[in-house]
Amino acid sequence: MYRYFNLLSVSFTVFIFTACSSKLKVESQSISVSSDPVGAAVYADGTFQGNTPTTVSLSKDRQHIITVTKEGHEVCMIPVHVINDDLKNVREAVLDGVHDGLFFKDPLSAVSSARVKLEQEEKSGKNARLEPGIVCLKLVEKQS
Repeated sequence: MYRYFNLLSVSFTVFIFTACSSKLKVESQSISVSSDPVGAAVYADGTFQGNTPTTVSLSKDRQHIITVTKEGHEVCMIPVHVINDDLKNVREAVLDGVHDGLFFKDPLSAVSSARVKLEQEEKSGKNARLEPGIVCLKLVEKQS
């Protein structure tokens, strides 16, 4: 009977976390973009965002490319990388797992909960940051 309850509690925990994970909100971060000369067109992943100086909002769940163009100047492409705070992700996931394990009185639910929490945090970008956080460019004129 006790074994049946353990299996049921682990299954319930995994079901609840899996159902909630499909509704994760992906975190975003604002990146300031400026150029000399001002008025250059700014694109994020190929989508026009405005002219410099401007701010673009990018999701923290993947890499991005910021492109800055101005007539008569070389095109600049800046990769924006995701930097994960893995230690913070693991610490929060383990803490949540311990709480769930104590609540259900089951170590298996603790492990399942921690694993699901870790996956959610990585997908949402909660403990990630984008770098560079500021883009400041001196555009180079094209040679005739």
